Amino acid sequence: MKKSYRITIYVLLAFWAGYEAHKNKVFPIGRFIERNFFEKEVVTKLQKKERALALLDHVYVDISKKSEVSCPAEKDAYVIVGIGQSNSANSAEHRFETNKDIVNFYNGKCYVANDPMLGATGRKGSLWIPLSEQLKIKYKTIVLSTFGVGATKVSDWLNDDHLMPFYKENIDSLTKVYNKPNAVVWIQGESDVSTPHKVYSEQLQDWFEILRTDFSDSNIYVTGTSYCGNRSNESVLFAQRKQAENIGAIYVGSTDKLVQQSYRYDDCHFSEMGTKALASLIAESWIK
Repeated sequence: MKKSYRITIYVLLAFWAGYEAHKNKVFPIGRFIERNFFEKEVVTKLQKKERALALLDHVYVDISKKSEVSCPAEKDAYVIVGIGQSNSANSAEHRFETNKDIVNFYNGKCYVANDPMLGATGRKGSLWIPLSEQLKIKYKTIVLSTFGVGATKVSDWLNDDHLMPFYKENIDSLTKVYNKPNAVVWIQGESDVSTPHKVYSEQLQDWFEILRTDFSDSNIYVTGTSYCGNRSNESVLFAQRKQAENIGAIYVGSTDKLVQQSYRYDDCHFSEMGTKALASLIAESWIK
């Protein structure tokens, strides 16, 4: 028997054996394909959704310790949106309080602004009260809508199965009361320190375009941020500056220079002194 005939017979026998195995569920081919080519993607989506829910479990929502006040009219309010990862949320070492004209907007209502801020993750202090006090905005009440989520990448905010719904929920709630927020502050980058530069830059471009569309009448302030736990990445700072400029946002400078031990109580998040230094960095560009 010629060699080519033998090969043909072997192939046909193998095909027949595979078909019979599949038909009798000894080796279901469809299940093999599904398990090896499709199920991994489904698991990944489920994992991302579970991670998102786990992160959002840490959003501070306890209004029992807050003093509710009437939200100022839009003409009397200066509205600031604070968003990003942990250093935009409640991760500062010191909790700040105020009895001045600074309120925390959350879920359609306003409360006297005291740390931790409603709507963001964490239970510690935040940047927003010291920043507000340094801005010296007269004759208006500063309204703070903060919903930063710790340990997040830009890709998390872009993801419809992750933080995009959380983002939309917050801006929808805010713009029903304040249609045109005055300013947005984006503080993020530590979680993307290992993301390839091209990938991060493209993701940041997509995210900043969303911010510019949703806050078309707002000033957008972007910090250069990548440092955490003795790790930083200059390419992250470069992308933040470049993409901020591309949408006409204000790049306020690098927070990575604030790395002294007196500024970071755990080599990542800010101490009381570090929080005030961060507020000064942002306020300087703001006032200019």
